[in-house]
Amino acid sequence: MSDRTKILVAGEVILDIAPAFMGNPVSELTQYLIPGRAMLMGECRIYVGAMGNTALAVRKLGGEPLLMGRTGKDLFGELVKKVLDKEGVAYDFVADDKAQTPYTISLAVPGIDRMFLYNPDAAWRFGQADVPDERLREAGILHFGYLTAMKRMFRGEAAECRELFRRAKEQGTVTSMDICFIDELEEGPHQDWNAILRNVCPFLDIFAPSAEELKYYIDRDNYEKLCQAAGSRDIMGLLDVERDIAPLADRLLRWGCKIVMIKCGAKGIYLRTGALEGIRELTDRLPIQAAEWASVTRMQPAFPVEKVLSAAGAGDTAIAAFLTALLRGHGPEAALKLSAATGARCVQSYDSFSNLIPMEELEREVGL
Repeated sequence: MSDRTKILVAGEVILDIAPAFMGNPVSELTQYLIPGRAMLMGECRIYVGAMGNTALAVRKLGGEPLLMGRTGKDLFGELVKKVLDKEGVAYDFVADDKAQTPYTISLAVPGIDRMFLYNPDAAWRFGQADVPDERLREAGILHFGYLTAMKRMFRGEAAECRELFRRAKEQGTVTSMDICFIDELEEGPHQDWNAILRNVCPFLDIFAPSAEELKYYIDRDNYEKLCQAAGSRDIMGLLDVERDIAPLADRLLRWGCKIVMIKCGAKGIYLRTGALEGIRELTDRLPIQAAEWASVTRMQPAFPVEKVLSAAGAGDTAIAAFLTALLRGHGPEAALKLSAATGARCVQSYDSFSNLIPMEELEREVGL
């Protein structure tokens, strides 16, 4: 079994700019954003999002992350580094002088659902060669995201993503991946994601999408029916685990994944794992018991919270806790509890990580 404890977090790294809107809630955006008017704003918060959320959470949990991605040679890229330096997160970025550091500007107008102004530029140029073998050899786990937003990685049935995971496994590194929703004006939503995941899953050990994302990408017809039935409501309320989620997890296991962890929002986290033979492959690289992790089906309810301040990054931090738990040798039940507890802590702060606590404290908090 490998003694490598570093988690290499790679992929989309974004500078998140979140100006605080003031005033009473409104029903129409035009009641607040009025042409020619200077609007009084509150504090502007600056975060490092996407895979930055996961790396920052690993650090807060007491793990050793290394964040890798592609940025521009610009002010936004320097701000990303300053945020990470402040939190003690190691990074190794490719600085692209032909691209701009990815950014989002969050518009959270009171009374209106959040909107994001999004430029992924440098992330579109990220390729598998941006993560060299020597970095893979340092890590126990490689976590990559978000494939659905990264053109170079998903084109050609995700040949570059498959190669990254193939090289990682060749170097003795466990592979993990997450996906995300993106604007339908982009290329991502229009790819054949069943074909892409069939190509990638033989080299993917852990897949951790949200239930809604998974339905959208590989069960689009049923996803659209659920959206029509839900109307303006969140479709998660209509999702049934046995009908809507379990069959998709089974499909991913047939395609080659070893562990499928599906984030189900307020419902909790659903786990389905492969047969003993496949799980045994992971015991050479993780301090887990194959018999304990083989052929598991488990639903972990979400932990109750008093008040949700922001759901941004909750899924990313839940994954960070799950991967950290695996490196500590926890079984499925404990790993899910720690993951759900971390997600619950995340949503009780405006950023993704300030309310997180070291893994030892979290273990006591959930009764381990």
